[in-house]
This record gives sequence, structure tokens and C-alpha cells, in this order.
Amino acid sequence: KLYPIFAKKFFAYNKINQPNRNPLIYGTNGADGLKTGHTKESGYGLVGSALRNGQRVVMVLNGMISKKQRSTEARRLMDLMFREYQSYEFFQPNYPIDQANVWLGTSPTVDLILDSPLKMVLSRKERLALEISLQWLDPVPAPIRAGDEIGTLVVNLPKETLKFPLRAASDVKELGFFNRMAAAVKYLIFG
Repeated sequence: KLYPIFAKKFFAYNKINQPNRNPLIYGTNGADGLKTGHTKESGYGLVGSALRNGQRVVMVLNGMISKKQRSTEARRLMDLMFREYQSYEFFQPNYPIDQANVWLGTSPTVDLILDSPLKMVLSRKERLALEISLQWLDPVPAPIRAGDEIGTLVVNLPKETLKFPLRAASDVKELGFFNRMAAAVKYLIFG
């Protein structure tokens, strides 16, 4: 609840009007904080914050030799971060990503879902190089319980590979004995 105070250009306390020393507040789109500082050992510094189109960037800048350099570099870096990096949401939790075929189950397929949303902050270069693939052994034998790990969602980035479990969205019971026999015969004859 105190966060909005950091975006104020002037603050009056005890009848004394103090200007905000944060250079980002004066002209940087979406800037709303946070704190400037200076010490002999580390020079001029800034913890800056801005919010644009639902994306927040928090920046820590230190080692500047003057207030002017702190101001110039803070604006440049903040604009660079918003220009070059973006938050991407690829998949919602519990939203079917794909379907796996089910072997000898009461349903022919089962939806595959993630535990949580797949969101990532990526540079333009990373986003262009990003590859997403799904891996599982098909068909999946019944019985299947909701939440069983069926496969893996693989995110390949230029410098790393991330893996997320793909889970069954619902239960699929095994067919009864005679229905399993009929399905097996049908598979052998028709493929």
C-alpha cells in the first residue's frame, strides 16, 4: 500500500516539500519507483521500477560517477529492458495442450495439461529461437488417473532446456475383460 508514494514527484512532510530524486519519475513511461542513493565506495545508484502493459521491470543500477550519469543510464537501461524483453504466456494451467491416445481404456483419448501456467520473460532473440515440443509414449495404457504424469513438455532455448511434466486431465478406466479382447482383436485385424 506504500508503493504509490514512490511515484510521487513531490512529497510534503512536516510542511516541507521534498522533490523525488528518482530521475525515472520525470519522463520515463510507467516509472513508479523506487530509491536513489550514493556512497563513496559504490558511487551513485538507483533501484528503479516501471510498469508497462502489465509487465514490471525492476532495475538495480550502481557505480555511476555522477547524478547525470545515473539519470542517463537509468533511462537507457529501462527503455532497453522494455524494448528487448517481454513476458510471454504460452499455456494456462488445466488447459488441454494435446491429447494422448489411450490403449484399452473407456475413452479413446486423454487430455494432457500442465500443473501451472507456462510463462517466461524472454529477449527477442530467445523468443525467435525458442522451440516447444511434447514427448510421450503413445498410446498410453489404461487405467489412467487424473494427475498421472503422461509425458513431458520440452522448451529449448539457446542456452538451456527446460522440462515440464504433462499430466492426465481426467481418469480413464480400463475396459472390461470382453471389451479388451474385442479391442485387441480389432487392433490386430484393422490396425
